[in-house]
Order: sequence, then C-alpha cells, then structure tokens
Amino acid sequence: MNSSGTPHLPWESLPLGLSFITATSIFLPLYLTVIWILATDKDYNGLILYHILQHLCVANVLSLISTFMSGVFELSRTRVHAVVDICSGSLSAWFRVGHTLLNLLLSANQLSIAFRFIIPYEYDAHKYVIFLLWYALIVLILMTVYLKVDFHYDFSTHYFHDPTDQYEPVVTVVRHMTTAMCLAIACKLLFLVSPADQGCFYQINQRIHSQPVILILLQAPIT
Repeated sequence: MNSSGTPHLPWESLPLGLSFITATSIFLPLYLTVIWILATDKDYNGLILYHILQHLCVANVLSLISTFMSGVFELSRTRVHAVVDICSGSLSAWFRVGHTLLNLLLSANQLSIAFRFIIPYEYDAHKYVIFLLWYALIVLILMTVYLKVDFHYDFSTHYFHDPTDQYEPVVTVVRHMTTAMCLAIACKLLFLVSPADQGCFYQINQRIHSQPVILILLQAPIT
C-alpha cells in the first residue's frame, strides 16, 4: 500500500509476480543444498547449532512455497483456489512464528558458547520446541482448511491477510530477546575475548578459510 493509502496499481503485479517466482527459483536450490550438507556431512552431526540451522533452512523452504504462490497470484490476478489460498496464508503465518522461535534457540545456543556456560536440558528443550513447531504446522494447515479460516492473499498490500494478530506481541518480545542476545554476543567477541578464546576463534577462522562455503556447495551433488 502506498503513502496515500490507496491500493497499488495492477501493472505492478507483473514485476512483483516475476520477482517472487525468481526469488523462489534462486533460493530454493541453495536451501536444499545446505539442508543436504547439514544432514549428510559427519562434521555437522550431533551439534545442536547445526540441527537448528537445518530446521531454519527447512522453514525457509516452506516459506518459499508462500512466496511462489504470491507470484502466481500476482501474475494471474486470482487466488487460483480457496484451499491453495488458505494453505499459503497459514503457512506464511506459521513461518513468522516458527522462524522467530528458531532464531531464539540459535541465539541462546550461541550465547552459551560465547560466554562458556551450559544451558540445562538444552538438547531436550530443543527437540521439544522443534516437535511443537512442526506439529503446530500440520494442525494449523488442516484446521484452517477445514474451518476455512480467513487466510487469504491481499492484492492491495501484496501480502497474506492474517485474521488474527494475537501472537504478534509475543513475536515482538521474542525478537527483542533475540536481538539482545545477539548484541551481547557481539560485545563479547569485540571487547571481552580472552587469549584462549582468540586461539579458538583463530582455529575456526582457519577452518572456514580452508573450506569456503562455495567449495562445500560445489561438492554437493546437484544432479
């Protein structure tokens, strides 16, 4: 919606639709490649950090479904089918909550590493939250379609309409918590790094430079 509050002109649907579909075609292979690497490389097995990153990638892949459907809706100027519209909207709403919680788990894990403390039952809590996220996704999609909840694509805002904003205050608080933890980690790395930490960071840096991300991506079988 523009500054005057009037809907966007229909001609904007063409570049928006093409950009949504293009973004999906670019990021989907990258996310799938990273998921494959995290799932099959033994260096990444058994560490909570990489499990969280793997689920983040899966969540982003699912969000690309909504992005792709947004492009289809824009190009066709129709919502195709009510079930497709509701499922895409509910998936978009789930992603906002799921991505926020996964980022919170990731930040908490990195905070414990940066400040060298142990989170009690972190692995169990991680599995429990992950299970609830995917269970909530299944229930949300099934119930929204069955009850025909008013999730739909809004052509005036080029975004999915959410019939409720009750979870938004919680999401905002969690995002603030995540930001605070990220700032604490940044301050630790910039100003409070001990000689032992410097040696550890040096080894990690050497490993990263010896195996650049681009080489890891090229080593993954794409065909």
